[in-house]
Amino acid sequence: MRKIIIAGAGHGGLTAAYILAKNGFDVTVFEKVKREQLGHDWHDMLLLDAFDVCGMKRPDAEHTSPPLPTAAYSPNKKGKLKLPPDARESLVYMDRRYLDAYLVKQCEEVGVKFEFGTNCFGLILEDGKVKGLKVSCIADDGAAQRQIERRASDVYADLVIDSAGMYSSIKANVPDEFGIKKKFAENEVFYTYRAYYERTNKKTKIKDDNNVYLYHCGIPGMSWVVRREDTLDCMVGCFVPFDEKDCREAMLDYQATHGDLGDRLFRGGIRANIPLTNTSSVLVGNGYAAVGDAVAMTEPLTGSGMTLAMKGGKCLADAIIACGDKEYNRENLWQYQYDYFETYVFPNLFGANIRKLLRFVDYKDINMVLAYKLITPKQLVVLSKAVPDLIRNTILASKAKRIFPKKYNKKRVKAWQEVYEKL
Repeated sequence: MRKIIIAGAGHGGLTAAYILAKNGFDVTVFEKVKREQLGHDWHDMLLLDAFDVCGMKRPDAEHTSPPLPTAAYSPNKKGKLKLPPDARESLVYMDRRYLDAYLVKQCEEVGVKFEFGTNCFGLILEDGKVKGLKVSCIADDGAAQRQIERRASDVYADLVIDSAGMYSSIKANVPDEFGIKKKFAENEVFYTYRAYYERTNKKTKIKDDNNVYLYHCGIPGMSWVVRREDTLDCMVGCFVPFDEKDCREAMLDYQATHGDLGDRLFRGGIRANIPLTNTSSVLVGNGYAAVGDAVAMTEPLTGSGMTLAMKGGKCLADAIIACGDKEYNRENLWQYQYDYFETYVFPNLFGANIRKLLRFVDYKDINMVLAYKLITPKQLVVLSKAVPDLIRNTILASKAKRIFPKKYNKKRVKAWQEVYEKL
């Protein structure tokens, strides 16, 4: 039985763990936080067909809710654009903590082992190959009210899967020769504050349940207020780092705009960063593969990554199973990267162009476009074609797809990286 160890209980890693364990692999997941702390404390979008693709039972409908009507507002709030409903049939909102608990339960039922409260802080390397993880148990020091690491140990395996998120310390220590991107630049990150506050007046007449604000309070990015039955889900989202003052101003403006937004915090109230960039150009190395936020498996416009991470986990598990008794090297694991890019990355590169437009457009132009209704929802994609840099990226995307290697070849992969990473 071949041994697989997974650093981090991300959605892609858990999906891969589930499929591999069902197929007879010895799988262990090492996760830094405690079981009850797993997952962000908010809801997010997910396509339920991810469970179908992965051969997993869908969660009960009582744990999901449909997308809400959405309106986008200009920075000065004088312009408004009602967005068309998302046509994807299986799109729902789901509590992330419920989802994580559900995936863990599914994994345990097929034999996946979990080590919660365990930090993965390094790789075991031999002759340029990943052979395992360096881990340590995290214990609470009650007297000092802090966490301390104890019992460091080496864990060997046939393959290490990195599902430890965008700031993965595992990815940061892979050999440079793998060609894997080790960290995201500041302009490749979406910086957010997310909180659920009490809804004080439930009789308020609502025209749009989901209000999206472009360049809200002068912050370059996208923010929102989503009305739910008892709470208002508030997010401040920015393309550049923002401070506590920016956050307070945004929340005060929300209260002035939404009369039913109370002061009582129900859940969340934390800041989190999301990789909002194209998927990393290399996902595999010798004895190593990365999935999920570690390699930016997020939707180009929303930054939501649960669906793509799960589908990425499926691609990875299929490639591992297809290896049979062969070594888990770049050549044999490349099928994972090929399948994921062909199925999920290349079809979405045009959406990435629209994201770039939102990052660099002047907020005054957004005011004008929405105030005077110069664009309809169906014309949003046309706007990206009018920007020379985005046209250039469209041409590069076509070339990147054309020269993408079906089989691993170091020289060809390097040439492809040079084109793809310019997008």
